[in-house]
Amino acid sequence: MAPPTILLGPPFIHNLSVQDERPLSPIDQKPTSPRNPCMDLFFCDLSLQNLPILLESAWRHNPLTTLKIIFNFGNSNKLAFLPAILWLHQHHHLTLACNISIFSSLELLDYTLEILCRILDPSKGSGTMADIKNSDKIPCTILKTQRDISRARLALEKYVHDAQYRFLHNQISNLFADLLRDDLQFLASGRIDEISMASKLCPSLDSVCDKSTLICEGIARKLFPPESDEEYKEIDETHYAYRVRNRFRKQVLVPLRKALGAGADRVTVPTTKKDLGKKLFMLYQKDKRLLTGDSEERLTILPDIYTKGRSKVGPRHIVACLNDESVQYDTVEIRWRNIVEACAKKQEWRNCLAIYNVSGGTRNAAMDFALGMGLLISEISDEPWKGKVLTFGTDPVFCRIEGSDLRSKIEFMRKLRQCENMGFPRFSIKF
Repeated sequence: MAPPTILLGPPFIHNLSVQDERPLSPIDQKPTSPRNPCMDLFFCDLSLQNLPILLESAWRHNPLTTLKIIFNFGNSNKLAFLPAILWLHQHHHLTLACNISIFSSLELLDYTLEILCRILDPSKGSGTMADIKNSDKIPCTILKTQRDISRARLALEKYVHDAQYRFLHNQISNLFADLLRDDLQFLASGRIDEISMASKLCPSLDSVCDKSTLICEGIARKLFPPESDEEYKEIDETHYAYRVRNRFRKQVLVPLRKALGAGADRVTVPTTKKDLGKKLFMLYQKDKRLLTGDSEERLTILPDIYTKGRSKVGPRHIVACLNDESVQYDTVEIRWRNIVEACAKKQEWRNCLAIYNVSGGTRNAAMDFALGMGLLISEISDEPWKGKVLTFGTDPVFCRIEGSDLRSKIEFMRKLRQCENMGFPRFSIKF
């Protein structure tokens, strides 16, 4: 009986060095592009089941980019923002505490107090500070008093024994104190419009938030330290805390909130989505009058808009006016050329490629914005990108925008074939 056959393969296999010895992959296997953990975090879904894993992987890949993505969640993904911030406090508490001023610059100051409440009581879930305040409706006075005492005791014990929480608490107190100190100077000089919302967002004394975090005492101690008044040196610590809290309410919160109320009477501030919609509609009507009104009215409106910076006519406004029969097309064309020339003088976006995509569900303002910005970038960029656009989809097409005027170019871009369900990570890997 013949011995079993043993395959040895071609001779060149045995001449490979040790470093090249690795399993051979099938011939038809497609090469895979390396995944970017930061991109996975940026495009995470709303279920948030894998958020801690994504955060840990992205932080190992690039901590600075991960930190920027976390703060970007404050405006783009509210559901992921608080869990990501709490993860940051748990694993990199110094990074969060030392960057606490970002909350003010990004208009996320109200989240700082909610972070403290969530650290003290993680069972509160993702409720807002308004939910925490409204939850304190208990008919029994004795039960309410006992709960207030337990809250204050828990906050004090956490502050005394947890160094990480204490440092974060002090940083938030310093942030509020600095903002309120500047606001008092603005109030004294009559610059009410420059007063921040810190006094509005700061909880009132003896409110649920204050009892749960003791934040008012922390801010009051920063604003009125013992050396600020000789009387404070002669009283005990408990009496000092009571005095500065009361002074904080009378000399800081009350006048600043009253000033903000007076400012609201002079300048209408949208407080609800309905009011915000009305304000945006009024701004749109003002922009529209620049193109449809008579010469005298345009001369009246233009200085008000461009000197005070309340609103500006952008590419999307021009595109929107193409569908309005009451707008003179010659005026629209002139306005578009002025925008293109103004942007070209700034010499920005000269080396940019316009990537354009609108899905079937894109309507109205989003459609006008995509059309206007795509065409604007293509016209002010240099060769080889000038006058061209790249479609966003499974099969990207680099094409020249056809048309002799604004209307024909916009109509050409509307007819470009687009992809309905194409994520940016897939597009970037393919392209």
